[in-house]
Amino acid sequence: MTSQTSLADPTVQSSLRLGGSRCVAWTGQRLPAGCTPASARIGVDLRPDSTARLLVDHGVRYDGPHPELRRWIAEGTLEFDSIDELLTWANHWLLDGAASDTHRRAQRRTRAEQLTDLDAVRAPNRRTDISALLDPDEVAGLLAGEVVGQSRAIQTVSRQVCEHLAQCEPRRPLSIFAVGPSGVGKTAAAERLAEVVGELSGRPWGFIRLDMNEYREHHRISQFLGAPAGYVGHRDATPLADLFNRHQAAVILFDEIDKAHPDVMIALMAALDAGRLTMGDGHTIDLRRSVLIFTSNGHADPILERVTGDMTEIEVDSVCRQELLTGGTWPALVGRIRSHVLFGPLDERASAEVAVLAIERAGTAFGLRVAVIDPGVVTALLGHSADLGLGVRRFEHDAAALLGAAFVDHLRLGSTDDNVAVRWVDGSVVVEPTAPVPTNEEVDSERI
Repeated sequence: MTSQTSLADPTVQSSLRLGGSRCVAWTGQRLPAGCTPASARIGVDLRPDSTARLLVDHGVRYDGPHPELRRWIAEGTLEFDSIDELLTWANHWLLDGAASDTHRRAQRRTRAEQLTDLDAVRAPNRRTDISALLDPDEVAGLLAGEVVGQSRAIQTVSRQVCEHLAQCEPRRPLSIFAVGPSGVGKTAAAERLAEVVGELSGRPWGFIRLDMNEYREHHRISQFLGAPAGYVGHRDATPLADLFNRHQAAVILFDEIDKAHPDVMIALMAALDAGRLTMGDGHTIDLRRSVLIFTSNGHADPILERVTGDMTEIEVDSVCRQELLTGGTWPALVGRIRSHVLFGPLDERASAEVAVLAIERAGTAFGLRVAVIDPGVVTALLGHSADLGLGVRRFEHDAAALLGAAFVDHLRLGSTDDNVAVRWVDGSVVVEPTAPVPTNEEVDSERI
């Protein structure tokens, strides 16, 4: 890496336009208003394929309104198709803006500014635009509406997520290992968590589920991190890169992590340690404010045999770590996880509740509002998957198979009433119009 005097120097810009593969850096570059500190080291990385990227030191923060600047500061790099495109952007955002900002400040320097660089002073406990103070009980309550029968796991996850979001400057992402049999709500909890945090914080959170079965082989690492610069597909967006182009924080579910190739594991070790994931093209994704959830189904039985209802969270976490290590899970991964949370098997009542919700969603898919469900319909749905050992994962599909024809028959009758009752008559499902059942909010208003 060579060092030049100033990016604003016309001679320097002319030299950069000549192309070639090199990296040039400038120290003390004045940054746009809203950046802290006010100046930092920046660099220009020229590549053999004529693309270029603009780099900035980690540790800089931006509190201004411009999305392009926020993205550059957050990721530490910005990609351009050519050096001309990079210089046009830099001349607009860095050089012109910095010069005018410097001129204004020079005209009104106070006594304090003469003694120190006030732009470099960071206020204690200053909150960023992503940190949030959420109520763990409220988060748990909203999660419990979708994730049934896992109150203890939900409470643990909610508390830890709220603690993480309250941090002004977390050093690494929150990492949770969700252990339990298949089909008990681990995936549903992760997906709903992103929705709940987004709703309560007022800022949309992303969610992605990565099936680690798809990353068993070495060559799949390029699909996870992206191909290196110069290789086929290096400009193709990966699921993770695309997610963080749209969101500043996300819940990332690494499903069945024990199936992943060791190279994927190695990449995740750095992410868990430093909070940044380096992609194939060299740019980094900041994961420090995100939540990483890992799942495994293979070690649930020995863990469930050892865990008792009176154990503390720390004791449950210890049992999970011991059994995962005994079962062959990477020690480096187990040691870097913040906590291990057990999702136990669902009892009969919880399974029935999930079945009822699946029936309701099946009706919604046909544009119908299910107001009443006969217990016999729920019993029939439970019987479809009872012996398959898949938990409640099959309920959505089985509900569609069991009820689909009955919903279609109801619609063919031309009824204008969207409120229906699902009956169990002589061993088959019958759908008929019914009066709507008032919601909890409607009942409360009537009482008032």
